[in-house]
Amino acid sequence: MQKITLDFLVIAAMQEEMHAIVSHLSNPKTLDHTGFTAVSGVVEDKTVCVILSGVGKINAAITTTYFLMTYDVKHVINVGSAGGLLESQHVGDVVVSTKVLSHDFDIGPTTPTDMRFQYHADKALIQNVNEVLDMQNKTHYIGLIVSGDQFVTNDSYAYHRIKDLYSEAICVEMEATAVGATCSRFNVPFVVIRALSDVPFYKNNEETFEQYLVHASESSARICIETIKKARV
Repeated sequence: MQKITLDFLVIAAMQEEMHAIVSHLSNPKTLDHTGFTAVSGVVEDKTVCVILSGVGKINAAITTTYFLMTYDVKHVINVGSAGGLLESQHVGDVVVSTKVLSHDFDIGPTTPTDMRFQYHADKALIQNVNEVLDMQNKTHYIGLIVSGDQFVTNDSYAYHRIKDLYSEAICVEMEATAVGATCSRFNVPFVVIRALSDVPFYKNNEETFEQYLVHASESSARICIETIKKARV
């Protein structure tokens, strides 16, 4: 059986992040995939499927793999919220991936520079996102995004390990590297677009996360939709 083609597969970890995207779709339709939450629709002339991965790298890898095997997917965008890692950042700023890696993966001292475990985002998609952000005059950062299966706070071991080993990282979150690794295996271009819900550089960022999650979700969703409109398929 021939696979249905999707111009874009959009992956969100949390309900708030998924709903923000779905609200922009024309003709939304809930898809029947046992064990998975998915809504298809249209953005201008492009076919889009928005899926809920669940939190963490395992959930993200399983969900991304299932949909890349089920559909003929042309592009993947991972959206949602993230924690900023730079002193200059503020809640609401946007971060875009050039590459992704797992900060909590460790097979020895060469792990941080081992290219086998670094996954590069698609240059054309990065350019599209950057143009959208420039047009919106939105403060944004483009660079390394690191993922791990823990919420990172200012006084956590994970935060200090990231700052020591991945000082160039612009943000931390919990799914992007799993999405990027899976897309790389399937040779599907991807990009990660996140809005900052908190900045672990400052204390008590977990309170900021709860307060600004919906705002961050809506911000990344709007940018994602404009990027889809701009993309050539």
